[in-house]
Amino acid sequence: MLLVAPYTNCNGMLSIREQYHLVQTENQLELFLDTLDAVECDDKTPYLASAIMRKAEFTSWPLKKISYFKEGKNMLEDFILKHPKHLEARYVRVLTQHSIPKFLGYSSNIDEDLQFINTHLETAELPENYKLQISETIKQITTH
Repeated sequence: MLLVAPYTNCNGMLSIREQYHLVQTENQLELFLDTLDAVECDDKTPYLASAIMRKAEFTSWPLKKISYFKEGKNMLEDFILKHPKHLEARYVRVLTQHSIPKFLGYSSNIDEDLQFINTHLETAELPENYKLQISETIKQITTH
């Protein structure tokens, strides 16, 4: 009998988790979006929402920037509303809210999400190496 951990039933999520933290350029973002398109899994939604918001970094049109930001934000907030215990969604929201300009007014969930992550990370059904990466990333952003 083969036992499969719950996080492995979404083929491609390991790649998404790895690539998400490496996106620095517009080309890397486009490649990441291609990877997201190829994955059939609801767990990718927070990463997709974040990637859509990041598209605003690479356009010079103010209305397009706002459009990308709102589209991604609405997608992420809707996902968290429907899945409030989804640790990866909370993690992606923390990273997003921490990294965007404060004038956008999207930073009100950081403390709540950090508390949720710290409380549930150890028991989350995620690969151990990703739990470690989440933990280390959270430590980095809370010390700045």
